[in-house]
Amino acid sequence: MNSVILIGRITKEIEVKISSNGTSYCQFSIAVNEYVKGEQKTDFINVVCFGTVAENLSKYGGKGIKIALQGKLKTGSYTNKENQKINKTDVIANFITYLSKKKEDTEQPF
Repeated sequence: MNSVILIGRITKEIEVKISSNGTSYCQFSIAVNEYVKGEQKTDFINVVCFGTVAENLSKYGGKGIKIALQGKLKTGSYTNKENQKINKTDVIANFITYLSKKKEDTEQPF
């Protein structure tokens, strides 16, 4: 089973893009805290979402917003300009729950 659940804060403003086949998507990262022997450590996790999930995230999400997401891991690789093979792991988010709201929008229903 390939399932991931994370809670963290969005690290930058969300920018929705349109793929060559017309699907909307966005790529961003979230800061996820963990405590190891009483010390806080932060991991920055790459996330991708598509369609209405991406569109809603651009509307209700943004830098600093705390979210919970559920999705799956996706791995891949590519060759960069220096001809080096780069391995990449992303979380593909299928569901996002907003745990805080944008400061400038006080009328959100959560």
